[in-house]
Amino acid sequence: MEANGRERRELENMQNELMKELKLKYLVIDNFIPIDEKNKLLSRIVFDEDEENWKIMKTSSVDSNVCKRPNSCAGYRYPISEFARLAAEVSAGVRYRCENIMDCELEMSCRTTKDYTAPRLSPRVRAALDNALKREDDIDVEISTIPAPTSRRKGKEKESNGNILRPLTALKISNRSSSRNLYSRPDTASANQSFPQARGLIRK
Repeated sequence: MEANGRERRELENMQNELMKELKLKYLVIDNFIPIDEKNKLLSRIVFDEDEENWKIMKTSSVDSNVCKRPNSCAGYRYPISEFARLAAEVSAGVRYRCENIMDCELEMSCRTTKDYTAPRLSPRVRAALDNALKREDDIDVEISTIPAPTSRRKGKEKESNGNILRPLTALKISNRSSSRNLYSRPDTASANQSFPQARGLIRK
């Protein structure tokens, strides 16, 4: 209880001192400051809720009622004569320039694309030529595996008993017989007799 009473008395004394100081300031303002200046000052006072304190706002440098000075030339911030404007556009010197003294060219980046070049031949013609010029694998045909008909075997044996035929003659006879009968093929035994074995070659 004694601590609370002591704290309450300290707060009351502080409040009395603040009120005395405030009355003194009001007395000085009323007696030494004009009323217009007082009203201007009071209109600038704002209470800041974040800091819980009164603040005085800054006055604007240019009054809103005063008109701005017109520019001497459209597009320029500073007054400039017609002769200086023409001289700055024609010459590269900086004497008649109030701004944009340096003129730097743009640095272009390296090109990452190429121009399209149409092919001499269309893709379809190119594909057709590639297919036509494509080399195919060799086809090996073994004559020994072709069967021979039984009807022609006796006639060929009679002819082969008189004299031995050459390979070309036997090939002609087999071609004639195949043209007469498409389904008749020489037998394996007769093919081995008409075609002798090759010498000095590797058998497949």
